[in-house]
Amino acid sequence: MLEIPLATAKKGGGCGCGCSTEETPTWDMRTIPKAIRNGAILGAVASLKPGRSFLLEAPHIPNPVLTQVRYVEGEAITIEILENSEGRALVQLTRAE
Repeated sequence: MLEIPLATAKKGGGCGCGCSTEETPTWDMRTIPKAIRNGAILGAVASLKPGRSFLLEAPHIPNPVLTQVRYVEGEAITIEILENSEGRALVQLTRAE
């Protein structure tokens, strides 16, 4: 069985102010097999409850999957690039309240 690891970031809820008592999960998309990567990410986005978010870590900004998220979810999901450095991008995806 394939295990996909999730890490947690101590950043708080979807608003970013740290008001939530739950941690925001971080998902390193390099750990997801390429054949199912976009589908897994779209499924994770679809399962977000209002006001909740997760962080997606990648070696670069994952434009193809972010375009799919925007197409499927429209304005229901906010996409925020938190970091874009050489070899690492961190994207926060948040479902609207």
